[in-house]
Amino acid sequence: MAGTVFGPLAGLAFRKIGHARWFITIDFALLGLFCGLGAIVTAESNIASTILTVLVGITIAAGTVATTTMIQLGVDHEFIGVATGLAILARSMGGSVGTTIYTAVLRDRLTHYIVPDAAVPLVEAGVSPANIQDVLTALLQGDVTNPALTSLSPSQVGVAAHGVKVAYAHSFRIVYLVTIAFGVVGTVCAAFSTNVDKLMTSHVDIKLEEGAHVHAHNMAVKDVQEPDHENEGGAGKV
Repeated sequence: MAGTVFGPLAGLAFRKIGHARWFITIDFALLGLFCGLGAIVTAESNIASTILTVLVGITIAAGTVATTTMIQLGVDHEFIGVATGLAILARSMGGSVGTTIYTAVLRDRLTHYIVPDAAVPLVEAGVSPANIQDVLTALLQGDVTNPALTSLSPSQVGVAAHGVKVAYAHSFRIVYLVTIAFGVVGTVCAAFSTNVDKLMTSHVDIKLEEGAHVHAHNMAVKDVQEPDHENEGGAGKV
């Protein structure tokens, strides 16, 4: 939502500010910073997590607008479509790789933190250790009708739900810290990108007039259909 709202504003800012290389470098650095700051979020800090999510959305929108513009300005006209397609392909592949890495880290850390953050408090709340696995599985799957949950008291269910939230918060903290590495790499690459400031002008290389092609085509057809009779006569006299 933040990207949709601020995307056009990011395009206007990119046009007004110029300095494309510095714009994209600072944007990538801020994106990495905001993602890394997600590590300070806890299970109770809803406002901070919302603000960081909005800031991440804004920087992603600004980066998408800036990179697309730089790519299309930096290539010859006949290669704009190919360059844009390759950029979209690279973005999709990078997203897929990143999602795979982050998911693997999240699952690994969740398996680690679920014991001290959720299982231990449940045992302390009086839940039998034999039922802990079933209770946590039901919570993680969102199965509120599971008998393992219905057998618990409301206070025990609250302890279990809070423990799972804390475990997720601790797990996502590691994921956010991992994003810092990708942010550093992206920022360095942006700093060495091709500068397109000299191309960000109002000059248009080729102007197409509406109907010009059709007019030229009609003239060509007319020339074919109406031969030069005077020349034909001259040729016949010879």
